[in-house]
Amino acid sequence: MIYKTLKSPSNVQIELTTECTNCCMHCYNFQKQDSTPDVTLPIERIAEIFSKLKIAQVPSVTITGGEPLMKMDLVLNCIEQCMQNNISCSINSNLVPLTEPSLIQMMKCGQFSILTSLASYDEKIHDIMMGRKGSFARTVSAIELLRKYNVSTSINMVVTKINAHQVYETGLLAEKLGAKVFAATKASPPLGCADYSAVQPSK
Repeated sequence: MIYKTLKSPSNVQIELTTECTNCCMHCYNFQKQDSTPDVTLPIERIAEIFSKLKIAQVPSVTITGGEPLMKMDLVLNCIEQCMQNNISCSINSNLVPLTEPSLIQMMKCGQFSILTSLASYDEKIHDIMMGRKGSFARTVSAIELLRKYNVSTSINMVVTKINAHQVYETGLLAEKLGAKVFAATKASPPLGCADYSAVQPSK
């Protein structure tokens, strides 16, 4: 067996903000468990971060949050920095804030892919899990918009005891929406969460 040592991480996640449009019951941000104030990355830090990533020769970056698209100026800056430094760019988003004009703005800055969340093919279950009424409709509409503009989109389903019986049907919906990849991942308790029993799936 030959072991290889990476000279740098294969991917670095940049959390732009802890603010979010949704209030997911499975959210990994422990700040959402209490009254901790939200934090947003100052725009002047982005160039500094990418300078260090370039020196470290990091090949890919994931822009995440919270909900990064709530801070469109930061997202646009990050996409531009990725292009300038020859770094692959992906964005983790629930897509609720995405509009056609903002998508066009993003595409003008450079190339990127999207990873979004779909908790269920059932609108009611999705909205309950995301803690926002209308979240399903907004996310599905945005996925269709991304398909219209040929933006590579992957869909992830966080599996809990509430939606564990809906993985197959949700995967079918993901395929229908044109997702390049569909993944189903087990929900895990975030740090600082006192009780996860209402969410955690059984073995």
